[in-house]
Amino acid sequence: MISEQFVMEASAVSAFGLAVLLVLATYAATRSKFFRNIVVSAPTFYKASRLLGFAWAGGLAVHFMEMSNAALLNKTLLTGTEIASRSLFPYFALFVFSAGLFVLSRSMTKNHYTNEIKRAPALQYARGGFRGLSANDVEVLRTVKEHKGEVRKVVFETGWLEEEEVLSSMKKLWALGLVKVREGKAFVTPEGSDVLLFPRSLFASGVDRKTLEEMAGAREALEKGDDLHVVAACSRVLERNLKEHVVANAMTSEEAAKHFGKPLARTTLGDLIGFVRDKQKDAFLGGILTTINEARKSIHDHSVGRADEAAYAYLLTEIAVKYIHSTRPIAA
Repeated sequence: MISEQFVMEASAVSAFGLAVLLVLATYAATRSKFFRNIVVSAPTFYKASRLLGFAWAGGLAVHFMEMSNAALLNKTLLTGTEIASRSLFPYFALFVFSAGLFVLSRSMTKNHYTNEIKRAPALQYARGGFRGLSANDVEVLRTVKEHKGEVRKVVFETGWLEEEEVLSSMKKLWALGLVKVREGKAFVTPEGSDVLLFPRSLFASGVDRKTLEEMAGAREALEKGDDLHVVAACSRVLERNLKEHVVANAMTSEEAAKHFGKPLARTTLGDLIGFVRDKQKDAFLGGILTTINEARKSIHDHSVGRADEAAYAYLLTEIAVKYIHSTRPIAA
């Protein structure tokens, strides 16, 4: 036969266990991405809401234990109905307070992020230009475009970065005119869309904007399947970079005219490849350029070649441009 004392003690233990479960559930909920992304918007209110959750769970824990003590002292049983009825007010108070906190935090977050981003030192970033963009900056820009610009979502979707790093990238993007910020939302500008097409590996290579824009055009054509446009853009990029950074560094315009038998401006890609391979003795660059030229001829002649020949030409052009800029003499 189960004694009344045993039942009361079991009720007390159950109440305590329920309180512990509430604390653990609150901790788990506030650690979840759902809670961070949906329930709370700003870091300050996120912390405040966690504290509120723990205070609520702790308060209920104390409440349950007091009820257990009262049950033991008065020799009455602690029933689930009593727990539910006496806890109704704390639940209701938490709901009302959380709803008000949520509305307030959403409103303040919009202003917080907008003001924080627009405080960026525009002149400082403008000096570095788009060459100052890092891989993280480009990923943040891509995330802005994918998530329709809500800064709060961008902060949480770029989970591998701290919030300060995301906002630092957003400041840089805003200062460079790659994004516009309004009421907690960021929108990618046409210039920002162009940057997403730029070859990322060329950002830190000192490559001029015209080359990056032509490579972006080649990539667009590649995505559309326009192989002729791809190889034409790659040929223009290579010709200009070879003339300006390889031939011009090796000889004067008069010497170049004498070597090629015509003005440097009229030389073809084939002439320049021969100069690199035979005169410069650069087997690495010469081999890349020869492969690109063969792919270009194959596509122009509509001959049967390898699949994705234009893609290979694009990738090899990117490598060649980076190689040219990484090996050119540094100006004094």
